[in-house]
Amino acid sequence: AFAKDQSEVGPYLPDAAIRLSETADEHELVAIITHCARHKIPVTPQGGLTGLTGGALPEHGGLVLSCLGMTGIDIDPAKRIAVVNPGAIISDLLISP
Repeated sequence: AFAKDQSEVGPYLPDAAIRLSETADEHELVAIITHCARHKIPVTPQGGLTGLTGGALPEHGGLVLSCLGMTGIDIDPAKRIAVVNPGAIISDLLISP
């Protein structure tokens, strides 16, 4: 599931994959990235795999870090600011004028 997107590139199989949940936070991300950096493990972040260029495919193996579960959206209408997690779908971000 993590080896192919909408492009004609690949498939490239990762050595492992982690699918982050809605409750994942920056501390978990830092721990994962730090571990991979120490052990020289390539990390490929992924969203919805809708890309057409193969940019989110693990060409060199390593770890796929799937952000599909991180779908949170926090909107502050007064400040007109939205904080959108990487797995959120654009169509879920509806802001009234």
